[in-house]
Amino acid sequence: MALFEDLPDSAQIHIYPVSPGLTADQQASACSSVEKLLQQFEREGSASKAAVACDKNGVVLLIAYDVGSDADISGCRKDKIAKVLKHCEESFNVCILDAPPMLIEVDGAWMATDRAGLRELHEAKTLSLDGLAYNVRCEDLGTWRSSAIKPIKDMWMKPIVERIVQSA
Repeated sequence: MALFEDLPDSAQIHIYPVSPGLTADQQASACSSVEKLLQQFEREGSASKAAVACDKNGVVLLIAYDVGSDADISGCRKDKIAKVLKHCEESFNVCILDAPPMLIEVDGAWMATDRAGLRELHEAKTLSLDGLAYNVRCEDLGTWRSSAIKPIKDMWMKPIVERIVQSA
């Protein structure tokens, strides 16, 4: 299995928020399960190199693969990844495929949240446009490497947070 550093900037990346975050043992198990599937893809020739890792204390699951000249892996292979992730959800009692879609840092800890969670954070006075967010919309490693983490005010979620702040 490759390391993220071994993959080109053009490699595809999928960023999955995890809620609640995975423990260290769960992270190892989830990564191992996904790695086995990605190794199968490599053997079949649908991806030349692949990497998987957890980030931010198990709140983020990263899957990256280099598809060479192809634009992406097939839909059936994406379905296989989803089945492995669904198994991890059930085994660890966490949400991955249906986790809240936004990742933000609050008081030094990362969390997956949704609009309702953002409202609660605003009411608790722990939400700020200057706070950090994780860009779950990165599609390739180059974008992830250069701009995965930025202040909310520089992210796609800025208008959402502004509406919450203004409506309070």
